[in-house]
This record gives sequence, C-alpha cells and structure tokens, in this order.
Amino acid sequence: MKCRLTAERFEKADIPVTKILVDPNTEWGEQKLNKFKLAGHQSFPVIRVYAGMEDDGSEALDTWSDFKLDKIREWIK
Repeated sequence: MKCRLTAERFEKADIPVTKILVDPNTEWGEQKLNKFKLAGHQSFPVIRVYAGMEDDGSEALDTWSDFKLDKIREWIK
C-alpha cells in the first residue's frame, strides 16, 4: 500500500518512477534486502531521488524509506 501511494504521488506530478520488486526468495532480492538493512532502512518503499536516470552513474540526491508525505511534497515542488 505505501509503495503504491508513494508512486502515485510522484506519477501525478509527472515525475518518472522506476518500481523494483524485491523478492527475498531470490539471491538478488536477498542481497538487495541486506543492502537496504545495512543502509538503515527498516521498511518499504525505499525511495531514491536522482537528477537524471539511476543507471547514468549519478548519485542519489535524497534517499528515505517508508511513506513520508513531507518528503514527497518537498520533491514534487
């Protein structure tokens, strides 16, 4: 639910969203979950804001986890 709500807020503001499903039953998913936990994230969604595309090598401008309406509003402005 929180993942969907977060994505909907950004999409309504015409901000592109890349959704990634993390399946803990796969090796890749387990690695991603461990990486999120090591970064201090305790819930989903995990949001990363980039100036460009994530795969262009740029660093995230902001990162947080959970549904945080204040952070979403900050980036929608």
